[in-house]
Amino acid sequence: MVAGSAHRANRAEAIISHNIKSEQCELSKITAVKIPNKSFDDEVMQAVRSAVDTMGGPGRFSNPGRKVLVKPNFCSYSTSAMVDRRIPWAVARLFKDFGCDVKIGENPVVDVPSRKMFSSPEIEQLRRASGVPVLNLREEEHVPIEVPGSRSCGWYAFARIALDSDLIVSVPAMRRHALLGVTLSLKNMYGLVAPSTRHRVHRSSLNWGLAEINQVLRPRLTVMDGISIVHDGSLYPLGYIFASDDSVAIDSLAATCMGWEPMKIDHIRCAYELGLGEIDLSKVELSGLTLEDAKKLGEKNREKVAEWPDPNEIASQLENIELIKGEPCGSCLMSLGTAMKEIGIDKLARARGLAIVIGPKAIPREGKKNVIVGRCSSAHDGEGIFVDFCPAYASDIRGAIEQALGERESFETLWEAILRTRESDLPGA
Repeated sequence: MVAGSAHRANRAEAIISHNIKSEQCELSKITAVKIPNKSFDDEVMQAVRSAVDTMGGPGRFSNPGRKVLVKPNFCSYSTSAMVDRRIPWAVARLFKDFGCDVKIGENPVVDVPSRKMFSSPEIEQLRRASGVPVLNLREEEHVPIEVPGSRSCGWYAFARIALDSDLIVSVPAMRRHALLGVTLSLKNMYGLVAPSTRHRVHRSSLNWGLAEINQVLRPRLTVMDGISIVHDGSLYPLGYIFASDDSVAIDSLAATCMGWEPMKIDHIRCAYELGLGEIDLSKVELSGLTLEDAKKLGEKNREKVAEWPDPNEIASQLENIELIKGEPCGSCLMSLGTAMKEIGIDKLARARGLAIVIGPKAIPREGKKNVIVGRCSSAHDGEGIFVDFCPAYASDIRGAIEQALGERESFETLWEAILRTRESDLPGA
């Protein structure tokens, strides 16, 4: 624990208490505004305005002169992977015209060179169009705050500008995520902590870490890009702008539209268990889209963006591999299924005496080559090839299995590669 931890813990408790008390008596609301998939700029602006107005307008969430931070999902250079830039532009203009002191800020994926990204034509165009500062948060000061009773990494380095803002507006895309299943509003807040914090979160518990980040930096308004669903660089049309005062609820609705069951998305469930919002959409006030229609959209999109290789199904075809499960999380199972599919049945069939051990209650098999998956199984590190992080990455699991198959002597984890190349000379790194 670093110096000043008691002060940081007290500050976190005060922030979390305020966030819970300010929202606990209100019924969660979500509004959906239909929009053409190939829309004009003024159509995007009108849809965002209509969505926010239905939620009560800018005046429900802020006052003139107050500090507003718009947090878009600008995770990488790829415009197909990031939120449609017109949506944070529209949100920023809406609150600026209301008289607020507005800034747009993001700290992208750890291995993305942020200075290069924030000098790109796409970001420069957003600066000009919005008329507000667009900040590379990796260049901004970060403040360590400890979360009492943390089930993840304990303390987090938060962007000071986020802590000092009167209102955070989350502006995420709807995107499938390799580790979590989906990345939506809750995951979008990850850009408000330093990459060094993200490394510790990934090692401890990404799912609980995301929930705890949202405890401290709870966006009171989310405006979500539902024009298209993003997966592997492809865009699947959906045709909505969503807005909500509840990140858990809007993520649950978006996950439903994508074909997922919200309770099976671990970080959404963790946030719900921390009391950050409503996961049961039957208890949410919906406008512009019924729950039944959202489920129909999910049925349509499930095969495209929510299907995942099932490790149980793959293992059932292999008599020579034993899959030992001890209450694993869904995130690690998704990673394992992806890794096994990438390796392929033919190669896996050549394994001899291989056991894949996954979950906190799984026990390695004596006399077998054990691949032990996930931080929750770290008590058995030394009894086989251990794959760290929570959840474990598919590429790391694949490396461990290939090592067990004798195809490589060792493997470099994804984070080892990232730490070799990441920007480390910036205040928010």
